Amino acid sequence: MTDKMFDNLMNFESNRKILDFKFKHDNILIWPFVRYGLFLEAINKKLNLTPESSSFERPGFKDGIDYLFKTILQSTLNVSKRFDIIIFGSSVGVVLLKENKWFGRINDYFALEYEDQTLVIDNSHRFKYKHPRYPKNVKYHDLIRIRAKLKNRFFGRVSPQDKREIDNLINLLKETFPYQVDETYYEKTRKRMLSLSSEIRYLKPHYKKLFLKIQPKIIFIEDGSYGNQSYILKWAEDLEIKTAEFQHGVISLSHPAYNYGPAIFESEEYKKYLPKYFLTYGQFWSDNIRTPSEKIVIGNPHFSSKLEEYEGKTRQHENTYKTILIVSDPPLSHDFIKFTTELSNKLKNKNFKIIYKLHPREAHLLNERYLPLKNLQNITLVTSGDIYDLIFNSDFIVGSVSTTLFEAMGFNKPIFVYNCIFSQVTVPQSIGIRFRTGHELFELIKNNLRIKPIKNIEYYWARNWKEKYKNFIENKILNISSKL
Repeated sequence: MTDKMFDNLMNFESNRKILDFKFKHDNILIWPFVRYGLFLEAINKKLNLTPESSSFERPGFKDGIDYLFKTILQSTLNVSKRFDIIIFGSSVGVVLLKENKWFGRINDYFALEYEDQTLVIDNSHRFKYKHPRYPKNVKYHDLIRIRAKLKNRFFGRVSPQDKREIDNLINLLKETFPYQVDETYYEKTRKRMLSLSSEIRYLKPHYKKLFLKIQPKIIFIEDGSYGNQSYILKWAEDLEIKTAEFQHGVISLSHPAYNYGPAIFESEEYKKYLPKYFLTYGQFWSDNIRTPSEKIVIGNPHFSSKLEEYEGKTRQHENTYKTILIVSDPPLSHDFIKFTTELSNKLKNKNFKIIYKLHPREAHLLNERYLPLKNLQNITLVTSGDIYDLIFNSDFIVGSVSTTLFEAMGFNKPIFVYNCIFSQVTVPQSIGIRFRTGHELFELIKNNLRIKPIKNIEYYWARNWKEKYKNFIENKILNISSKL
């Protein structure tokens, strides 16, 4: 995406009229639930990007029964004690096994710092939970949503006022939004908002009861800035509970979830729909987003932990062959398949091995979209595991805007960046060498250019995350320092 396109989106969000439209129930703003998806749709259409697939196989009888039992028995509705901290996470981020239990790289390090005071609430992923989990206090989120959807299906009614508000917002977008969006997308958005308008009345009592029972001081929500769970943030703020989000990947001045236009910054009301605090990996990330959330540099616990773990270790296969790690980017998957195939053909009969790591969101496409790569002998497709293990055991790192490109700096690995509109506005020119084709990438790797180490890694990856997190919780949330 060009800077101009994103500037146009931000300029559109200077129109205060988009904040005039509200659901009747609780006067909830409609725009937070529309903006991210609309911006992303416009970007994908303008740039002809690969749409993400949401297809999945429904669980079999045994898996379905297991899902229902866990959903009911481990529901948040069964929580009986108080916690100062709630972390709403996702099973997608829980990918690591630690002591034969599932451990999440995004949230669990923080959960363990105040383990007795922290409740982790997981969502299922494709009707499955990562179980058992490593943190002591883990419950599941799904039952709240299931109950609300069932009640909405049988008893929900959309008020005439909500229909008018939704239709008026859609009409405003059709007239003033700066980029062409298909009529079918607007219709899907309209149907989704109509359903949400009646569903929220059944959601609120559950969250209000949960928050009043637990009485948390702060609630962290993974993907909190994306908007799809904005009602949780608002209802927490209404109860004077502070809210926050941990950074979980690459963010930049062109990321729709972390950049907002003037109307949002000027609206005290809209700020209730965003995390009050956004905790970043380092100052670089705080400097490259525009959000009303207060940005606080914390660091990345998993990054710091892995650097420490690998210090002084020897790589696998160090003297046997060279390994090229290619980290997928879902919207550019067709481009990646093309240049990876070219590279594979160039490396035939050479002492190289290619590891192609799929993004967690596209692992289910292994036997569909990535079938062309499965048939190439010098490529191994990987859908799971710790990315740091792959970085450490690789000789070259290839990607476009993946966090892996930034993480590879800490391991002093040669970095090659696919030169596209996304990498141009996301990855600083000081990081890695640009390429456009598999042939160009082959020549760069063949020449084995000496890569200069990246200076000032701490600008991207702050140190001492434990100390910083402790200071945040005790000073900003628990107000311990002010009581001393």
